[in-house]
Amino acid sequence: MTTYDRAKTINSLAVAMGMQPVSKKDLAKYDTARGTIYCNDRPIDTGNIEGAILYFKTLKTKALKSLAPEAQTVAGYYTSAIDALEFLKQKTAEEVVK
Repeated sequence: MTTYDRAKTINSLAVAMGMQPVSKKDLAKYDTARGTIYCNDRPIDTGNIEGAILYFKTLKTKALKSLAPEAQTVAGYYTSAIDALEFLKQKTAEEVVK
């Protein structure tokens, strides 16, 4: 019985097309079986994302209540982080459904 090695197949195709081989690290960015994304070799699952969203929402609320001149700018940073995490959470959910 022949075993299938996904990384070897992808690397063979890449080399045949004149590209550099892909490392196994690059192939393991998303684990569809568990719905986990890997960033810098750290697993980030939906629970991590939801926790981070709550954390940034809390910080955004505090920043908006602050009278400091840079508070609106900081709140904007938190909003960007929340939006990015919500997008990531949505993409993770879409991958699980596929």
